[in-house]
Amino acid sequence: MVSTTSGSEIMLLNDKRIHLLRPCLDNDRYLYFLNKVPLSGFVAGRYIENTRYSNFHYYIKMLENIYDCQNYLKVKNIDYSFCLWQGFYNDLKEIRAIKQPRNNLENIQKNELYKKIFDSIDWDKFVEPITRGLWEHVTSDKRLVEVQSTIDIHPSSLCQFSYFKTYIKPILDAKIECKNNLDLLEQKAYQISKYYMEYCDKLKQMPEFDEKIKKQLMMKYYEY
Repeated sequence: MVSTTSGSEIMLLNDKRIHLLRPCLDNDRYLYFLNKVPLSGFVAGRYIENTRYSNFHYYIKMLENIYDCQNYLKVKNIDYSFCLWQGFYNDLKEIRAIKQPRNNLENIQKNELYKKIFDSIDWDKFVEPITRGLWEHVTSDKRLVEVQSTIDIHPSSLCQFSYFKTYIKPILDAKIECKNNLDLLEQKAYQISKYYMEYCDKLKQMPEFDEKIKKQLMMKYYEY
């Protein structure tokens, strides 16, 4: 996966710790159907002595996961739609609210394995262009930005409701009869998001704010 002839990244070949890569490639977090937390493997992590490994590996594994899931659903005759939590090309090493950095996949896209899997995926099944996801939806509406926590980067309840209303509900409406309670759900999502944002703002004002304190207070929030 890191060969110079495949069009993948070569930075690891010059790393004296290349022998540490194998355990990471075998990490079961990257196997969709064997994974206890399926989506956790899609996010950039630090496994080789704080060294990030190839983007080629990240993208190939993500494409494999999508392709495997697609094939499973087709074999079982299950109608489906896909969506992304962030744009496909986003560089997740650094999460930004706006102007999210993107990976340059010019060389990776030349790889025959990458092209084969990518072209085998039915991208029309995604609810919006793959350059966008739930993360980009946060900035699509001023009202969503106003209740977005600056500590917890996860999209707010209101943002997720808005995404559902915009992209998911029309699909469900075409298949089943749905309840007409969107106004009530939106109101509740707004109230929860505003409360959560204000709660997080209190954390920022603490003189000795750290991750341990944050986790303790967040546990109290969830208990509430």
